[in-house]
Amino acid sequence: MAGLFRRRPRHRAGKFKVSLPAERSIDAEVDLALQGASFFLQARLNIHLPGLDRNVSHSLVEAARNICPYSKAIHGNVNVEYNLN
Repeated sequence: MAGLFRRRPRHRAGKFKVSLPAERSIDAEVDLALQGASFFLQARLNIHLPGLDRNVSHSLVEAARNICPYSKAIHGNVNVEYNLN
């Protein structure tokens, strides 16, 4: 998921007329959790876009999240937290 998500902001960055930093990174953490007798997944994407304005970074992440097929597929089924570092 992080690999595809990492490519999407580059596509969206052109529409925002910004260049993504070469040092950008996305670290994905996925948990298999247990609640009662049921297992569930939850995930965190820790996104690092150094040098970009925080509002621009947030807009890029939201735009990428909205067009990413993996994000769409798990929406409502897996709790995903997006953290901008």
